[in-house]
Amino acid sequence: MKDLFVKGLRFLKHREILPPVVRCAYRMAANRKVLELPAEEAWKTVRRIVPRPQGTCCWERPDNGAPAYDISVIIPFYNTEAYAVQCIKSVLSQQTDFRMETILVDDGSPDGCGRILDSYAERENLVVIHQKNQGLSAARNTGICAARGEYLLFLDSDDYLAEGAIQALMTAARAHDADMVEGAHLSVTASGEVLKRCGQKPGVYEDDVYMFGYAWGKVIRRELFRMICFPVGYWYEDCIIANLIFPAAGKTVTISDVVYHYRQNPGGIMASTYGNPKSLHLLYITENVLDTLQKLGFRRSERQQLLLVMELSRVLLARTQHFGEETLPAIFIAACDIAQRYDILPEAPTGNYFYDEIVEALRHRQYSRWKWASMLI
Repeated sequence: MKDLFVKGLRFLKHREILPPVVRCAYRMAANRKVLELPAEEAWKTVRRIVPRPQGTCCWERPDNGAPAYDISVIIPFYNTEAYAVQCIKSVLSQQTDFRMETILVDDGSPDGCGRILDSYAERENLVVIHQKNQGLSAARNTGICAARGEYLLFLDSDDYLAEGAIQALMTAARAHDADMVEGAHLSVTASGEVLKRCGQKPGVYEDDVYMFGYAWGKVIRRELFRMICFPVGYWYEDCIIANLIFPAAGKTVTISDVVYHYRQNPGGIMASTYGNPKSLHLLYITENVLDTLQKLGFRRSERQQLLLVMELSRVLLARTQHFGEETLPAIFIAACDIAQRYDILPEAPTGNYFYDEIVEALRHRQYSRWKWASMLI
């Protein structure tokens, strides 16, 4: 019943129908009671559910010398035998003027992925790497260490590139001497049926980044990963793209060309996140990212600050609400602790009613206020 109530309020809010009524309903549902649970007790609860991973977002990447290729395509494989051939062929069939290498990383896959990769091992400008299973972050990091391209393109092995993707992305990268170029992508079913097209407004930017926070669907200058890596052992490893790679980038470009097919794979990583204790990794990886930002001296933009607050509210609640009221208050207090220790809460109101409510709830440890505003924003 509560879900229907929330959906109804969102329907009214997003269509700007009777916004005062929505706010009134929100104020009736929420309260401003302060939770007195100490932060250390909240973190004990979180750690009992799932321990903190040991990985880090910071490294010193081995120096591979001057680039031997314009671009390195990095594809980790794990339990995606059904899609592996299509994925690899979508790269090898690219028609491009740019020098390209392909790096296939078998992350200890228990299915036939390793055998499929070995069947391509003799191809020119293609590298096959086998390693014991360590997760997506470790497989991507292995690919980065092996890469000899000036730019990197990450491709998930259950997805595939569009025709002309490399040419379109690299042409824009060279034309603008860009650190990153992102194209549009198609969201498709397991069988390849197109569900929707997604893309940002085409443009060239030097003061901010207007891209999706995924690792895939874009080319990224390899140098941006000199001090930054994917954190091993964590879920939601892609959050380093928006929180660490974006702040390190200079000029960025978005193009209208469709470059990527993102498969809605029912057996994929994203499909398994909901209801899993590891959804609490969002707290840990947010801390990890903020530690790295401080260590590297990166400046947080207003958009990045907004993203961090949203990760500690709407995103966190959506991924952890399955824990129920016996655990959610502790998760909330842990989020409050992160927000205040790293000073990510804006002092002045932003003018976004529910965002400002979330900020005040995190500042004053008001759980009900945070929960309802997070659902409605």
